[in-house]
Amino acid sequence: MSREYHHTVDRVPHVVAYVSRSKITDWKRLMSPRTGKAFPFVYGSNDENVFAPMVKEGSVLWVIGASPDERPPSLVARMNVIGRLDPPREETFGIPETVVRTFRKKYDYIAVGDSSKSRFYGYNNASHTLLGLVLKWVHKERTLSGEKPCPQGTCVWKPSYATPLNRPATIVSDPKPLFDLNARANRCVFISWKRSDNWTRRESIRKLAYALADAGLFA
Repeated sequence: MSREYHHTVDRVPHVVAYVSRSKITDWKRLMSPRTGKAFPFVYGSNDENVFAPMVKEGSVLWVIGASPDERPPSLVARMNVIGRLDPPREETFGIPETVVRTFRKKYDYIAVGDSSKSRFYGYNNASHTLLGLVLKWVHKERTLSGEKPCPQGTCVWKPSYATPLNRPATIVSDPKPLFDLNARANRCVFISWKRSDNWTRRESIRKLAYALADAGLFA
């Protein structure tokens, strides 16, 4: 059992929120410190039922990316929340003014995550993890499939299961499966390139593949 899991389980709220795949890259770029030191993560929502009361200092926010097609959902980010940036709060946590304005223009409720304990992940398959959780939306508790929680790897993901993720939910079951996924994702190296690179940069990709093999890594 990881020390991180031991220190957070049963002590703080864990909330699952959603980001559309088309917005992931823009969000990551906005959080990237082009100059100077890294600043806290920021995530915004207009949900007043779960996000507003539950995502606060001390809570953990798990951000999931999903789409209506056959692709499985992925764990995009985890935020250890240190406060809120909702207007009219004056505290900005050292976040650039342009980022603050961007989020306040779109969202009523804005969470701030500790930059040293929050992180983004490369692409991963979170379907089995999510199907093993019991989530709560206001007064309704259920799994994403509507059935009993599935033991790891025993259920098949369906695109319709992603629909409830459009609204934030608290995790009422043991969040350990997410920490397990976090541990696996931390050991992964994520490399991305455009499809056209297969033809225009073939030699570079071949050299990269050889270097990964020599280092004992597999892509």
